[in-house]
Amino acid sequence: MRRILNHTFILSLVLMSAFAVASARADVILYNNWQSQAGQQQFAGSGNWFAQSFTTGSAGANLNDVSLMVRNESGLAGSIAVEIYSSTGGNTPNASLYTVTAGATIPAFYDSNSGNNPTDVKESFFHNLNFDLDPATQYFVVVKNLGSANIGIKYPNVAPVTDVSPTPTYYDLITNNSGASWNNGAPTTGGYGVYVTATAVPEPATLGLLATAAVTAGGLLRLRRRTSRKQSA
Repeated sequence: MRRILNHTFILSLVLMSAFAVASARADVILYNNWQSQAGQQQFAGSGNWFAQSFTTGSAGANLNDVSLMVRNESGLAGSIAVEIYSSTGGNTPNASLYTVTAGATIPAFYDSNSGNNPTDVKESFFHNLNFDLDPATQYFVVVKNLGSANIGIKYPNVAPVTDVSPTPTYYDLITNNSGASWNNGAPTTGGYGVYVTATAVPEPATLGLLATAAVTAGGLLRLRRRTSRKQSA
């Protein structure tokens, strides 16, 4: 009986450890500049694009959500594409890796206060994404104006929030030639009104611990069954 109790106690510890490790696979904020709608915004005419950098932490991650604070200044219905780009290594977008949306409609509206603090910001949410991000890597959210409407993106006057440590240097850029060249690429303390979350991917050592826990739990269960059968014989 004492041996069975010891096995049960050890099994409980193993399962609790595995559960704690699995629970560590939580959502992380890679970039959040939604704290305030105050501040200016930039506009992009037909064919113009925006880009906002974000950087992953020491562990890889799986992209979950991308949200934007955008608006349509022209009064015409607009359309945008949103994509995740790799980095050139020189803090500018390189190549498209993942399409968040191929064409999202931005309704026609207009705010006479079109400079600072517009009141008609459109919050666009893109959930349940699935794209693996490499560890400690810079990426860009690229917003492409697909139509003739004049699309704006919010530029809050606050520092972005992130769960990544140390805090990365951010870059916000704009292009008027479909990405052939980018402007405004200097490091910034602010950034565009973009929100990016992901699920942290366990590091190899953590995955090894989960595998060990599973093998140990299986072995203890088999030993417990054999012990029970011997005692009942």
